[in-house]
Amino acid sequence: MKMKKFATKFSAVVLMAVALTSCNKKTNTPPEADKEFQTSIDASAAQMIVTDIDMMVAQSSEYATIPFYMHASGSNPVNVNRNDTINKKITITFNNSKCVDGKTRNGRILIDFGLSPNNKEYIRVPGHISTVTFDNYAVGPYKIKNAGSSLKITNTTPAGYTRSVTPLTWKLEGEVLIMDTTKSLTDTDISWKGTYTKTLLNSTTSTIHPSTSLPIVWTTTNNAVKANAPNAEVSYSGETTGVTKVTETYKFKIDAEKPMVRMFGCSPDFYIYPGHHPFNKGKVKFETGGADKAVRTIYYGSEDNTAGCDNNGVVIINGISYSVDFKQ
Repeated sequence: MKMKKFATKFSAVVLMAVALTSCNKKTNTPPEADKEFQTSIDASAAQMIVTDIDMMVAQSSEYATIPFYMHASGSNPVNVNRNDTINKKITITFNNSKCVDGKTRNGRILIDFGLSPNNKEYIRVPGHISTVTFDNYAVGPYKIKNAGSSLKITNTTPAGYTRSVTPLTWKLEGEVLIMDTTKSLTDTDISWKGTYTKTLLNSTTSTIHPSTSLPIVWTTTNNAVKANAPNAEVSYSGETTGVTKVTETYKFKIDAEKPMVRMFGCSPDFYIYPGHHPFNKGKVKFETGGADKAVRTIYYGSEDNTAGCDNNGVVIINGISYSVDFKQ
């Protein structure tokens, strides 16, 4: 009888232990995939803002217009004043202007080429220097802070170069502090700081760069479908740092073998926004969020570095490729 009671109690203890073990058993749940793209999109927006400004400087240096950024039909006019040749200044003024690239701009871009040596007034001339500051300049929801924001553009093409052999090059350097006005009117939500080398890839052709004494021909035709129309093509290489989300730092390093390229024969929304010219190809190592966040690889266009004529790209995180629309 005692043995039977002992066996019964022992069985009960075993059952309770099994039950407790089952309750405490941990299931192996795989971690959620990292699909955070917004920092990549924000940093890409900074690249577009800065390279757009660079192109405005390039065009206004030789023309009294900026074809990719003029006002659309029926919108408030964009004014390019390059008449101050004594003080060597150019002023581009936007007045809530809807531009031909589909973006609304306000404020002024102030260009000073007073540091350029004599006879180097134009951006195509080796040794030319333009410094750029801002007076409440805004594009879409993004507004550049006046204080602390400036760019310097220097023509680094060798003096006495052979036009048909050596492409035109420039150094673009500085810092731009950007507020997202949908979030804040005081904080720097996105920033760009660094140095780029810009190359006019097809400037050895007489179509784009007819002579050292004649202006650069940035656009000969527009093409809504292909990325290889006979217009100017520029590449940017180098490295920048900055912030997104106010405090989240980033490093944006362009692959030297696969620079970011803008082909101005490509207008994916040609019939609506003929001035919109995205990045067509390029590869970037993008670090953000510290050691806890995976390094991203950004491809503009496709992963095989084939140029496309759209706003699409790829962000690779932990070996997984995600398609991303970079249009802002």
